[in-house]
Amino acid sequence: MKTASFLTQSSPLSPDTFVYTILSIQGSLAFISSDDTLRILDQTSLQLISSSCSQEPQAGVTCLTRHGDRRLLTAGRDGLVRCWDQPSLHNILELHEPNKHPILSLAAHDTKVAAGTELSASEAAVVLWDLRSSKTPLLQYAESHSDDVSQLRFHHEKTSALLSGSTDGLVNVYETLVTDEDEAVIQVFNHGSSIAHAGFLQDDQIFALSNDEAFSVYTNQDPEISSTASPKPQDFGDLRSLLECDYIVDVVPSRCFNEATVGASSSTTRHLDLIPLRRTSQWSLDRSETIRLLDGHGEDIIRSFFVDDEEQTSVVFTAGEDGFIKAWRTPPEESGPDEKTHERRRRRKSLKNAEQSDSNRFKPY
Repeated sequence: MKTASFLTQSSPLSPDTFVYTILSIQGSLAFISSDDTLRILDQTSLQLISSSCSQEPQAGVTCLTRHGDRRLLTAGRDGLVRCWDQPSLHNILELHEPNKHPILSLAAHDTKVAAGTELSASEAAVVLWDLRSSKTPLLQYAESHSDDVSQLRFHHEKTSALLSGSTDGLVNVYETLVTDEDEAVIQVFNHGSSIAHAGFLQDDQIFALSNDEAFSVYTNQDPEISSTASPKPQDFGDLRSLLECDYIVDVVPSRCFNEATVGASSSTTRHLDLIPLRRTSQWSLDRSETIRLLDGHGEDIIRSFFVDDEEQTSVVFTAGEDGFIKAWRTPPEESGPDEKTHERRRRRKSLKNAEQSDSNRFKPY
């Protein structure tokens, strides 16, 4: 186990205001908080750059995601998806959920934006827009979940594939080129309890974490292509007992999606552990490579974390219900720095090429 060193923290928010989600965009940090505000911080100093406070407030902001390399999307209980240019945070586009149902989850890729709704009037829907014709949704899947749609993720390579997770315990995979809902659902995994986090790993792997911290990894196998039965999921059970923690903050895939970081926190002992999830023949949690953030956010719940691993020594950003964003420096790598540095450079070049490719695509604004 290694220990990260505390670097700095943001200015405090108003009393009883806590942070929901943080993410990185263009060398800055974006986050949403319980005062229904989107803010941008300098990633080095954690000083405020801009805020949506001057805009018309969005009621009950629930989720935040990136759209491309310069724009952000937020959604909330008002049934609106808002697109923001950054760092100015000008609201440049709004998408309307047709039934004005509260939105709980968001995902975006290229010209596509997906939103997952709260169960309202016996309906919980996945709504998809194409920003080239954004006045009305491109399609809507309203029968595949029987409760709140809590998670949405586009596949990192096959970008027409969309994952949804719900408090009904199901994780679905859709082929969004298909409009008929029965035909669009190509895979269903019954995790057995309410989904807190879910996403893609590697090409054909899917993880799911429930609100009672049960964790499994599934193989995403299209039944139309393969005639063999899907492999049994790799079931880790309750991660709280396995990792000796009070709760799991999140499971964050790496940039290449070949591994992930599990954030396991303890409010009683006041720390956050970052544990690599890696695959050889099977997936395993490499506890020998745990990085511990001592004191974390004190007794307050940690809501989100992000690992900036672009350099040999990574910086970890955490956000909590104490209203602070904190930065931590991880210890330097003990072996193979040249090889790992080379791999990071290769990844940066690959990502840069991908971003340049995206920049040549349709720009709806």
